[in-house]
Amino acid sequence: MSETWDNMIMNEPPSAKWLVKPSIHLLTPNKIIGGTILIVKKLQAENNNSVYSAFDPSVELPGPPRASNCAIKARAKLDKNGLPLSGQNHLRREVDIHYKVNEHPKIATLFKVIEYSTCSLMVLEYFPDGDLQTVLAGKFGNEEFVKDAFSQVLEAVEFCHSQGVYRWFLLLTYPGLENTNSSYLDRDLKVANFLVNGSRIALADFGHATMKATSKKGGGTMYAMSPGIILAFLISGLAPWKRPCKEDKLYEGYRERGRFGQESKCSDEVKGILAKVLHEDPKKRPNIFQLKIRFDSCDTFVSETPATPDFFS
Repeated sequence: MSETWDNMIMNEPPSAKWLVKPSIHLLTPNKIIGGTILIVKKLQAENNNSVYSAFDPSVELPGPPRASNCAIKARAKLDKNGLPLSGQNHLRREVDIHYKVNEHPKIATLFKVIEYSTCSLMVLEYFPDGDLQTVLAGKFGNEEFVKDAFSQVLEAVEFCHSQGVYRWFLLLTYPGLENTNSSYLDRDLKVANFLVNGSRIALADFGHATMKATSKKGGGTMYAMSPGIILAFLISGLAPWKRPCKEDKLYEGYRERGRFGQESKCSDEVKGILAKVLHEDPKKRPNIFQLKIRFDSCDTFVSETPATPDFFS
């Protein structure tokens, strides 16, 4: 599709209530937005963003009728004192990037954007099962689940790359690597960025995505993960470190010894993949296409006889 930001936006005049006391928290259950969209439930709130489940009669989904058929991601434009917040250009960039990959089944669909004077609302596909991190409970180390889930993760990232959309950035700053312009550690790519509906997993939240294949600027949360870290997480249920840098003792331990605790639950084939993906020199890491080929060739993912780890248990 060739629709742009301008013709995706529904410009609806805000109510007097919004103008008198502008606040994102005025989005409440049973409130109608955009003329027809009914807010059902508040799902989460963080900083100036909130997420709601909603029902939009214009959204047609297969299967029986649902109480909620879309999600509303609301971003405030004004603070509690009615003063403008920064980041509106950031939202435009997020929408433009998301829409570039919008039509793939492994990408959460962005339906429309509604602009109010007090907030911007992204109307998105609703995933009733929540994010992958929530669904993972009780499924860590399940051979079949690991293969299916990680295959879908790779499919989503591979498609993004084919469209010139990346979620990578360079974090490592070891001697001799400061001027490396190669990718790749993922830019805010983590299990919580993948949403689940039944057996389907889709990538969402392009707030920290970029159109640049390489970057030296970090972004997103502290727990940004590469695909290799996501694979280890699917098998073990834990991330091996918080951040791949010299200040993180767990990462330094891995760098010095070449092992981390969760590796003991990985098969020898997965250990080989992790050794490549987590190499400290970005030039020696596989790209997403090479990683997918390597993963698809694996016969087993979980070790039946885990060894005692060197550290970090």
